Amino acid sequence: MLRRDRHSTVSPRDSHRTEGDTGTATALATDPVDALQPALLAFAEATHCADCLHWHAGLPFRFYVEVPTTPLDLNPARPQRHAGWWLLAFLSGQLDPDVAGLLPDDSAWRRAVVPVDDGTEGQVPLLIPAALGGQLAADALVAWLTRPPDVAGERAWQCLQRARQAWAARLHAAPPDDPPASSAA
Repeated sequence: MLRRDRHSTVSPRDSHRTEGDTGTATALATDPVDALQPALLAFAEATHCADCLHWHAGLPFRFYVEVPTTPLDLNPARPQRHAGWWLLAFLSGQLDPDVAGLLPDDSAWRRAVVPVDDGTEGQVPLLIPAALGGQLAADALVAWLTRPPDVAGERAWQCLQRARQAWAARLHAAPPDDPPASSAA
């Protein structure tokens, strides 16, 4: 469970951290990825999925969302939890098996995505209906993001804008012959 500071917001330093994690993020951070962390946290809180948000330095945006302990769709009073979890998962890159392989060994998401050996398969197809409430439909996501006024939708846009800034900074800093950076454009 995340601890709350005296202002009733969850601080990135108080949320789930894993080995290899970098320091805390601040609004004045010069690193665009560090500047993204407070926006991610505000979005996760607005969508009631901050309990699933974990920081991990080895990932593109230094975070992932873990499989929730309670299925996403079991609380009808929190319909944004489902969309919030999926948007964070998309943004983190964790749906890519190569990125999921960078998650901590004890991550339930990693264990579901990355086969243990050649004779086993990932368990994501089982998780999607059981724990994740089904896949997020693109039309539902677009409708939610464009429907005003919605605090969670506004926070989602902030995350997307900060992520875009982080990618732009990464591409600008990468040497021209760096294949991973140039292919991300």
